[in-house]
Amino acid sequence: MWQDVIVKVIETIPSMAWVLLATVAFFALRSEILPVLRRTKSFSFPFGTAHFSEGIELIQEGAARTGTSVSPRQSRAVVSRLDHAAEALEGGRLLWVDDLPGNNRPIVELLQRGGLSVDLALNTAEGLTLLQRHHYDVVITDLRRDDDPQADMRLIKEMSRLEIGVPILVFTGSFDPMRGVHPEIFGYTTDVDGLVHYVIDVMERVRFRKGI
Repeated sequence: MWQDVIVKVIETIPSMAWVLLATVAFFALRSEILPVLRRTKSFSFPFGTAHFSEGIELIQEGAARTGTSVSPRQSRAVVSRLDHAAEALEGGRLLWVDDLPGNNRPIVELLQRGGLSVDLALNTAEGLTLLQRHHYDVVITDLRRDDDPQADMRLIKEMSRLEIGVPILVFTGSFDPMRGVHPEIFGYTTDVDGLVHYVIDVMERVRFRKGI
């Protein structure tokens, strides 16, 4: 009987030694380990493994609602980048001006999961009112609203007149390259994955300027 007990103790010693070694190593290196753990938590916040597929579904649904297509590879790339950009997106604020907000619902949800606060405006007047009331990091506008093919330009001109210097993204189902791109537009795209990449580009620049 005592021989069995001694054997069990001997078998247990190696595992106990590893636990002791790991504990000592953690306390010795905790000043270096804790910042890494915090960053890892931040990166995994919006789209952990369990929700990664849901992010891909939102991209696919957003593309379908806007009459475009996104490949599975592109969808994974977008969600992966959102996941890694969590620190830059968290706490940011976006204004989306579009008279058909229902088409954008999946992408709005995707951006919100990424950490952004998203406000919606149905027309230029509503958008300008919100821009004067709140601080935004980025504005998304469609090309035309209420049969006005120059709706985006009118918004941009009013923002310039009011000295509202917020990066502008134009998201539209069709783009005429002969029209050219206004110099105050940060990005112009017809694809939902391109739009999300542009939003991340803007937010990363915002955080860089703030030194965050």
